[in-house]
This record gives sequence, C-alpha cells and structure tokens, in this order.
Amino acid sequence: MKPRSGPIAFPTGLSTNNCAAHYSPNPGDKTVLQPSDVLKVGFGVQVKGKILNSAYTMTFEPTYDSLLEAVKAGTNAGIKSILLVRNIDQTKMEEGEYYAIDTFGSTGSGRVIDDDECSHFGKSFNSPPNPSIRLNSAHSFFKTINKNFGTLPFCRRHLDCAGETKNLLSTTGLRRRD
Repeated sequence: MKPRSGPIAFPTGLSTNNCAAHYSPNPGDKTVLQPSDVLKVGFGVQVKGKILNSAYTMTFEPTYDSLLEAVKAGTNAGIKSILLVRNIDQTKMEEGEYYAIDTFGSTGSGRVIDDDECSHFGKSFNSPPNPSIRLNSAHSFFKTINKNFGTLPFCRRHLDCAGETKNLLSTTGLRRRD
C-alpha cells in the first residue's frame, strides 16, 4: 500500500451506486462490481508533503450517461468558479496552495444517511498531542496514527500495513463520545 515515491495520501475510494464517496472496501468485503453499477473512484498521492487527489465516476450502463454528463458539468463549473470572478470573499489564493474540487454522481435520492460500516478514519486537527488514554492498546494505536498518518484520513488496509492487526478494538477505545 505504501508507494515507493512517498507516503500514503488518502485511502482509495471505490464507492458504488447510492454511496456518494469515500468508501474503501474493508478486508473481507465480498462486493463484486455489477454491469449496472455506478462506480466512483477516488485516489490520492503524496509527494514531498504535497497531496493531490482526483476522482471520477464511471458506469457501463447507458442509462446513467446523463448522470456522467452532470458530474462533468459540475466539475467544470467548480473549476470556473476558481477563476478571477468578483465576489464578496476576500480570501486570496497564495502561490503553492492547493484546493480540491470533488464532484461525485450517485444513484441516491439526495438524502444523506449514516451507514453502520466505517471504512475511513482520521485524527481531529484539534486532538491533544498527548491525550489521556486508559487502554495501553489504544495508546499504542494513537502513536501509530501520529507516526503514519497525522491528521490525514486512513483506512483499515492502511492500518494493517502499519502493523495494527487488532485495529478495530483500538478504534473503539479512541472514539470520542459526544
């Protein structure tokens, strides 16, 4: 999973149909892409601390050609909005800054629902550097996150590559209770 040219950037997302984005098949997932599925592929690379991500939507089903055209039009509209257009936002893009435009099409009904399966994890930007963690396994897991991912998102496969074989129990020990 770790490329030779740099560290891991983002989990590769392979989201089908009504799942809009950011699903990485967990180990043991038996899903098989069907000819009628809409697939969103999202991926990223990291080189010298700079991250680039990209995504695309594809299908083999002609019924969804208009969806693919809408995704393309949405992406182009997002790119055009970055051009020099007068508006009230005073934010200035600086040389060397990077921005993302993510446009995904789905077969969903336009409502967001929570699914019980989680395939992406991440450490909060405002997480304390040395939190009080009671379980030794969770404390060790937190150190692995800091060393390998920082605040970048990661998935179970990335944890396996980092040597965290009991990672599901450790994620339970670190989850914030709101």
